[in-house]
Amino acid sequence: MILLILGAGFLSNKIIITGKFHIVEEKTDVELIVLSDPNNADVFLGGNYVGKTPITISTIPGTYDITLKKAGYYDLNEYVDIEKDQRKDVFFELESSFGRIYFESDPVNAEVFIDGVHKGITPKLISDLSDGVHTIKLVKENYIDYVNQIVVGKQEKKVFIKLEKKPKEGFASPLYFDKN
Repeated sequence: MILLILGAGFLSNKIIITGKFHIVEEKTDVELIVLSDPNNADVFLGGNYVGKTPITISTIPGTYDITLKKAGYYDLNEYVDIEKDQRKDVFFELESSFGRIYFESDPVNAEVFIDGVHKGITPKLISDLSDGVHTIKLVKENYIDYVNQIVVGKQEKKVFIKLEKKPKEGFASPLYFDKN
């Protein structure tokens, strides 16, 4: 006769009862250890939230769908097989969902604005840009403001912008006359 008992510390236990009622306990739990870089990612096992990395999960043997989620990073998903009496370590390297752009300008020390927000002066690495189209603006005294759009993705971009000097006051631009 086999009796299935659920108790604290075990997800399931089998107790085998022989003719003389000797009890032999067989532990069927396995350990799943989920690690990530960076830490504190939300861990979902079979779609159910179980905690944050690093985490040790006691479960029964089987195949599990593990998903990690963290703000600013792409979700990762992996299927893991765990056999009886096995400890399984799973490591996730989370990939930032923010793009990085390195701005350089001639002349240097131009102010950098992204979508109207001041980000610093050139040269400048900006690493908190979401994927998509952004408006960039470089401003420097005595130079014409540079305004353009840039598409940000996963890869780091290097942008070099040569600013044009403003015409000096008191100097007239060349005039062109229509022959008519």
